[in-house]
Amino acid sequence: MVHEACLAECKKSLAEQLLLVHPDPKQSLCVFADASERHWGSVVTQVSSHQMDRELEAQEHVPLLFLSGSLTDSALKWTILEKEAFSLVETLHIDPTSVATVVPKYMADKLQRWSILLMVYEYVIHDISGTSNVWADLLSRWGKDAVSVCALRITTPILSPMLDKDFQWPDHDEVLREQRKPTKDATLD
Repeated sequence: MVHEACLAECKKSLAEQLLLVHPDPKQSLCVFADASERHWGSVVTQVSSHQMDRELEAQEHVPLLFLSGSLTDSALKWTILEKEAFSLVETLHIDPTSVATVVPKYMADKLQRWSILLMVYEYVIHDISGTSNVWADLLSRWGKDAVSVCALRITTPILSPMLDKDFQWPDHDEVLREQRKPTKDATLD
């Protein structure tokens, strides 16, 4: 009877430790991605914006998503940089067909195409050690040596300034004033 109560308490504690939450738009999103020779893994968390200036270990991250997968076929031959970039693109679930119309495959390699896909996000890349990137590292490998990885902080981009509730079109006089301002490169002939 005591053992069953102890087991129930242990199960409850474990279940509460990794509770996934719903995204809060007031929080900063963090994407931790990693790749090994055959697998990739990533974790998406959120953290209070006022904690972003703290060291990574001092931030109170709340998990939103755990994702991992295996690399197959030609992806197994990619460099580790390409594999880690793939884990970011796969985690963010970006539609590559939108870039295919802008940059055909024969004109750019996959890293260039993926960087174009990431341009829709406002982000900051931080280099963190594999030992600090515990969850993504765990998802991408088991028992391997730690490697240096990247983390992204994503903020939702404003699609158009006109969608902002405070947006106002400039009037005729404002446009004229701006047009008459001298530019840095203006030269007199």
